[in-house]
Amino acid sequence: MLLSVIILVLILAIAMVQASQGWYSALIMAVLTVTCAALAFGAYDWVAVNYIAPYWKPSYAHAIALAALFGVPLIVLRLIFDRTIRRTALLPVMIDRVGGGVCGFITSLTMVGVFALTAQL
Repeated sequence: MLLSVIILVLILAIAMVQASQGWYSALIMAVLTVTCAALAFGAYDWVAVNYIAPYWKPSYAHAIALAALFGVPLIVLRLIFDRTIRRTALLPVMIDRVGGGVCGFITSLTMVGVFALTAQL
């Protein structure tokens, strides 16, 4: 029950933050989040078995590998995109907020889903 409430609050909070940043920034974040989730799900088992489990606690290896393979590339790519793309798209406010909310909702579902799976592992 508590995890469900935390997940719901996180989904709404992330979507609201993304909506306030605008459509262009939220679209970039949505694409980066889905890309990093695909990378993490494709490689976390191999990384956990080959790099983490032999040297550290094997029961936490899959969760650590999934979180690291999702979080680290997401932070690095977001910093690179923030430094490379400095100007946002000039759109009407309503389109900017609604588009940011939709892309933020996709971002929040992906991020919280990875968080929930990490907590479950």
